[in-house]
Amino acid sequence: MVGFLGQILLLYIPACVGQVTVTQSEKLLLVKRGGSVRITCHQSAADYFNMFWYQQKPGQGLKLMVWSTGANDGKMEGEYGQRWQLHRSDTHNCVLNVTGAEAEDDAQYFCAASNTDTDTGTDTGTEPTGDTYWHDCPLAGVGAKT
Repeated sequence: MVGFLGQILLLYIPACVGQVTVTQSEKLLLVKRGGSVRITCHQSAADYFNMFWYQQKPGQGLKLMVWSTGANDGKMEGEYGQRWQLHRSDTHNCVLNVTGAEAEDDAQYFCAASNTDTDTGTDTGTEPTGDTYWHDCPLAGVGAKT
């Protein structure tokens, strides 16, 4: 019997009328240990060039995974660089991919879009500044391959 790596549940919180909407098309994803998964994100504004992905493990705070300043750009944080990749074909869309999924990937994943530059005051991560809109995607219930 094969256990499952996890599930991704998306919660949609619409932005106010006239503001940016950030959405993820997947509502729930189950992944076997060692498998691959894609999480897609779309933001509605032409001038929101910055997009971010964060990971939040149960009982912990948000941790920056990757940030992108535009199409074909993505700066993966150190520990995510080996198995995680970002594909961003245009300003509005980005896809976060993981290959060789592990139990440690059991977490909730947040996509965010911002219209301003980033605060790079420290070497340990980048926080969006200015107007930022979020959408989240939990990956939970990680099991072991049996």
